[in-house]
Amino acid sequence: MIFSEKTKTQPISKEQVWAAWLRVRSHHTKGSGADEVSLEMIEQNPRKYLYPVWNRLASGSYMAPPVKEMRIPKSPRSWRTLGIPTICDRVAQDVIREELTKIVDPLFSENSYAFRPNRSAHDAIDACKQQVKKFNFVIDLDIKGYFDNIDHQNMMTVLRRFTDKKHILMNCDRWLKARVMHNDGSITDDRTKGTPQGGVISPLLSNLYLHVAFDMWIEREYPSIKYERYADDIVVHTMTLKQSRFMLEKIRERLRQFKLDLHPKKTKIVLCFTSSRRWAAEKSVPVTFDFFLGYKFCPISIPRKGKSSFWNFGTRICTRGVTHVLSQVKQITKNIIFDIRKISELLRPKVLGWIQYYKKVVPSSLRVLFHYVNFQLIKWLMHKHHEGYRAAKRRYWFLTHCYPTLFIHWQYGLTG
Repeated sequence: MIFSEKTKTQPISKEQVWAAWLRVRSHHTKGSGADEVSLEMIEQNPRKYLYPVWNRLASGSYMAPPVKEMRIPKSPRSWRTLGIPTICDRVAQDVIREELTKIVDPLFSENSYAFRPNRSAHDAIDACKQQVKKFNFVIDLDIKGYFDNIDHQNMMTVLRRFTDKKHILMNCDRWLKARVMHNDGSITDDRTKGTPQGGVISPLLSNLYLHVAFDMWIEREYPSIKYERYADDIVVHTMTLKQSRFMLEKIRERLRQFKLDLHPKKTKIVLCFTSSRRWAAEKSVPVTFDFFLGYKFCPISIPRKGKSSFWNFGTRICTRGVTHVLSQVKQITKNIIFDIRKISELLRPKVLGWIQYYKKVVPSSLRVLFHYVNFQLIKWLMHKHHEGYRAAKRRYWFLTHCYPTLFIHWQYGLTG
């Protein structure tokens, strides 16, 4: 234990702070916040950095430091802005997050899957796969700039419905209003909306906000309606196009009460097209929608011997997921100084992660995904050895046959 002083006015113990530090450290977070304090610095002298965290949390005097602005690519044409807290602030947030989770998580809907213990995107996809077999249409909801538009006053009103603990309310309010340090060194004050993406407490607060704004409301007012929600990604299942349009309007009105808007272009009604639902096909209704974290639902043609193909509605890896994989492969293979074993070493953890993630839901799509990965390897061989495509393809064939375990996906037979 790092210190042994008695607990102060607020019910936060030294053990809670130490446990939170261990969780933050286990995430292997390399980036520091605005104070430039790293994990290594805290590990070398934990008392110097963690004692003030406990002291201020326990006395009620903890003030959220500014979060550091960081921009990451969301798509080729857009960026997502993150707010990176200091490591000590992550520890403080994790103390409150752990306590608040025990209060609210048992109350969350069984249709909510994000940021919850023992739940994942795969669970949401499995549930959706079952529902699209029963319902003809899906409302694919996209909330415009959700994390950046959570109203602070409404958020605190929602939070007070579930807890009256002063230290939770006080600290959450301060984290919502934390200042932002921009890349040029300037600081933004007086924020009235948004919860910083990158904060430890932000996912739980954002989940709680939609639990009240959407989950509780739709289950109370329309108990027969089925849905799945993963953070701000929501799909609602309906039987008819008329019912879909009715529900979409009701949902839009409900979200506006919480100062949220649906994205006019990304929100859409989708027909779950199968051979048995040809009667419902309309040219104006899409038949594909992107789901959570790299997946999409779309019509799938299943060949039948001597008969016309049968159409089913199922999952595939979405274009955005493939683009994300290829961008990481290109980043590694752009350096022709490395030899093939170094490329394999760098790709190994990423490839293993992709296989483990996608094979649970769309194992058949892995061959298509790794076809693109292998093509990038052939291009790397072209640049590495200053040769044409055919020569590089022969070299690639030689490697796959002489060293079949060089790359993880080759071991699964994904060499084509």
